[in-house]
Amino acid sequence: MKLNEASKIMNVIIYTRVSTKDQVDNFSLNSQEKVCREYSEKQGWNVIEIFQEQGESAKTTDRKELLKLLEYCVKNKGKADAVLVYKIDRIARVSADHHSIRAALSKCGIVLRSATETINETSSGKFMENIFSAVAQFDNDVRADRTRAGLKERVRQGLWAWKPPIGYKSSSAGMIKDKQEAKILKRAFEAYSSGNYRIKDIAKMLNKWGLRTDKEKEISPQTATKILENKLYMGIIAVNGWEQEFEGIHEKIISPALFYKVQAVRQGKSTTALPRLVNNPDFPLRGIAKCYSCPKFLTGSKSTGRNGKKHSYYHCICGKTRVRKDALEESFFSFLKQIQPN
Repeated sequence: MKLNEASKIMNVIIYTRVSTKDQVDNFSLNSQEKVCREYSEKQGWNVIEIFQEQGESAKTTDRKELLKLLEYCVKNKGKADAVLVYKIDRIARVSADHHSIRAALSKCGIVLRSATETINETSSGKFMENIFSAVAQFDNDVRADRTRAGLKERVRQGLWAWKPPIGYKSSSAGMIKDKQEAKILKRAFEAYSSGNYRIKDIAKMLNKWGLRTDKEKEISPQTATKILENKLYMGIIAVNGWEQEFEGIHEKIISPALFYKVQAVRQGKSTTALPRLVNNPDFPLRGIAKCYSCPKFLTGSKSTGRNGKKHSYYHCICGKTRVRKDALEESFFSFLKQIQPN
């Protein structure tokens, strides 16, 4: 719809938005509304509705007041001529979202206007609108880059930069152990490392011992799995997508030895045969030694030779690694002697 704005009294909807609670308290919403009202009065426009978005980011279109605004435009088609914002970045900070909202308004015969930026339906006006939208996107991306850089720097310093997981809590000194939860988690790691329990058994134990999620829900087997695989409990900060891991300054709940013993049970054994496979004296390195060709742990078995004599081997299910039991164990114990303190 193309409007002759100079000669027509337009009905406009004012949309204001702030992204933080502090901005709400600091009257930023009122300031935006005041500027928009003054601009409308100067243009001779009639303000028919106001939608205020309190503490919502423009990185998404899933905003309560924005959705209400769009719904209002559809239900009252022909009643409004324009949506007026303080700045283009109030409506969206992502270019694709801006154009999506713009298209939705256009279907209702409504144009978008800014009280502080010159945009209209002319070729130059549309060009400037695209520029303002791109600048908002650029500013958003720069902030995201700075946030990521800040998070990585905190992690490099050994600080956990997110919400504490089960077993820890926030304090003025940073992340500290929740003594009661930490005690329960350690018991769970120790129980699973024995090889006598399945994940679902550990979940039941955790619930019986009173452990709950941050939303006060019971521990599911999926949550129990995440707990047992979380390196944070042994003092290591490992973030998905980051190649490097960092040693945290927070207090450990379990030792690295216990953590890796649990991983040996998790990755190298069939949960349906744990009692038989774990702590097998015939193959003490089963589930500890790893295959050189893949990330799996070695298992062990005996085979009978041509002379009827049995030979023991460690091997991997990938088929690429097979080594005599005595050779691997001799090498392992030799290594232990080398690193043993005098």
